[in-house]
Amino acid sequence: AYSFNWDKFLWTKNFHYEKFYAWVPENNFRMLLGHRATADWGKFTFGVSEAALVNNKAPWTYYLPIPFVPTYLYQYLENINEASNIATEIDITWNVSDKIKIYLEYYMDDRPWPKLDQNFKKPKWDEWWWKVGYQAGMEWKNAFKSPKLTLFTEYTRISQYTYTSWHPGDEWLPGLDWTHKGRFLGDPLGPDADRLNIELFWE
Repeated sequence: AYSFNWDKFLWTKNFHYEKFYAWVPENNFRMLLGHRATADWGKFTFGVSEAALVNNKAPWTYYLPIPFVPTYLYQYLENINEASNIATEIDITWNVSDKIKIYLEYYMDDRPWPKLDQNFKKPKWDEWWWKVGYQAGMEWKNAFKSPKLTLFTEYTRISQYTYTSWHPGDEWLPGLDWTHKGRFLGDPLGPDADRLNIELFWE
């Protein structure tokens, strides 16, 4: 992995970039790779992340450590859809004050938008499943005017078939779902799920 900061990059107050590679051992070769960029504009922080789970069919171009190049670009250049499972995420954080911040996130796993018919309406049965997740949360320090309290609230929604390497009508590609030994990589919240989290932290 590597990362760097860049103060006053273009019109931003602070720009941060990181790129990583991680081996995910299982029956066959798998690698988890990705990158993330964040930029501050006043009270707002914008972020973009991309992660890819690749198998032994992935060409060497996937492993180039060049910053900013989307992994999706490598996939289309090589035209190998069986080599990777790629997810993209965009988020925004509003730093209301030193004590309150609110954040929103949209996660796209292969199918970022619902498929529409000729009349631009969603059909009754959509064979192109909408594979997304989204999240909204807030952190409130000095909650209820108590300097020892911090309140965290967060709602997360993961749609059906998210984290899988297939949708109905496709053959399943083994090794390209977001799991390791049956457990999800990262957060354990699975597909077709909702979660509301409320924490009151006292120090």
